[in-house]
Amino acid sequence: MTTLLIAALVAVKFNGGTPSEFIAAIADATKQNVVMAQGDGKSIPPAEFETSDLDVMSRAIRTQIKHAILPGNEMVLSDQMLSRRLVQTVQFRGGENLEGQVRAQLIERVQAERLVRNQPESGANLSLNIIAIPGSAAKDGKITFKTEKSDAIKPEYLGGIASKPVKVHWIYKDSPIFVNVNDMPELDFMKYVAKAIGARLVAAKEYDFGIDPLEVRKRAITTINAAPERTGPRADVAEEQKAKNFRIASLNALSAAQLNQMLESPGSSITLQLMPRSPLTSLALQRVKDLEQYQRNLPADSRAPRTAIGLLQRVDGSRPATMTVDARFSVRMDIPVVDQNGRSAGSVRIQ
Repeated sequence: MTTLLIAALVAVKFNGGTPSEFIAAIADATKQNVVMAQGDGKSIPPAEFETSDLDVMSRAIRTQIKHAILPGNEMVLSDQMLSRRLVQTVQFRGGENLEGQVRAQLIERVQAERLVRNQPESGANLSLNIIAIPGSAAKDGKITFKTEKSDAIKPEYLGGIASKPVKVHWIYKDSPIFVNVNDMPELDFMKYVAKAIGARLVAAKEYDFGIDPLEVRKRAITTINAAPERTGPRADVAEEQKAKNFRIASLNALSAAQLNQMLESPGSSITLQLMPRSPLTSLALQRVKDLEQYQRNLPADSRAPRTAIGLLQRVDGSRPATMTVDARFSVRMDIPVVDQNGRSAGSVRIQ
């Protein structure tokens, strides 16, 4: 494909529309099979470029529509995000009362799940029509099919055209995929899909779309960073950013094995002891200090919790503090404390 793009001029003028309409324009210009994935369905803004250089084309797509041509010689694109439904974007924060925090989490979850269920909703970018590829699309071991308008397919539906069973890790099952392929070998098609959603494909007795923990983490962090910024008092905005930075740094500190354990199922989590000289311990210590400073400056009549104030002076050194990271990429700490008489007195949770 690289040779073709260098040898021939590729001209695309896209006036905006659905993902399927955009990849149709790419397929027409490049004469290549194209597969694209998104975290949630979103329309594509206008884009225009004319080039015979793949790198220039890739930069144009990233700049103009915030998607990427993934590394390699395949025309595989992605917004490199996870569904909002999979990433908890509202966390407990020190400046809010518990009732308000729980309500915000419930609203966020309902909104994200509506996107996945294709229910039109105020603020939703694009309501997708999830379809299955008809069996007639597969012939002689090759796939010919294109999604149109607001159509999308999901990885878990690929078993209808595959010559062997299809197994999909839970985190990829609802990933919307847009395709425009012609006479594409079945295995190549499955590889394109795996690359687009960020999975590891093992093709033996079945097509196993297994988890790539490092790629999932990368897409989760992109999704976290894409969340709308908080508005309000400067101190609240700054605290929000520090909480986000702590969350991202904690995720980046996890090993691939730890991420695999954390993402084993939708309800999974991993709990780590915060040992001396551990990078996670340094992150936790700074987070408590930042939260304490923020809480000390809260108005006197604020009902917000002040759990971080004086916390470091009450730590119970005889018991380990822990950090828990769950399958929605949220992070919490449980810090053991002593009472005024120096006796063990439970723990304080920081989220």
